[in-house]
Amino acid sequence: MLQFMKKWYQAFKEDKAVRLAKESQFKSYLNVTVQDDENISTRFVDALSAASDEHYEECCRRGYH
Repeated sequence: MLQFMKKWYQAFKEDKAVRLAKESQFKSYLNVTVQDDENISTRFVDALSAASDEHYEECCRRGYH
């Protein structure tokens, strides 16, 4: 019985180590994904703002504003 408990406890520790490693990898993946999403959002807003400015300037040149 003692041998079984030792083996079970060893397997439990190994499972816990694997689980913690996977959790750490997942958290680092989420951090990278969030940063990428923020960068994409920032680039989109910048591009939209630049396009809006160009459109406004073009309208001013044509005399619409």
